[in-house]
Amino acid sequence: MLNRVEQLGYVIVLCNDLDRMKEFYRDLFAFPVETESATSLAFRAGSVFLALRKRTRPYDGRGAGIGSPGVQIAFPVSPA
Repeated sequence: MLNRVEQLGYVIVLCNDLDRMKEFYRDLFAFPVETESATSLAFRAGSVFLALRKRTRPYDGRGAGIGSPGVQIAFPVSPA
């Protein structure tokens, strides 16, 4: 049996438009960019990394269509 999971280390979100996704997370949440390459980047979101990676691999699939559910990620946010 596995030990209890203590915390989440990172989340990878596959995307078609890396630049638009970068703008969204950087501008809306003000996550700092930790690493960046031509096909991926990682934000620091507290103690967790949020990584974005372009769909470039054959096994990545096409992704959800417009209006379809994709990935849901929850972050605790302090009240304003």
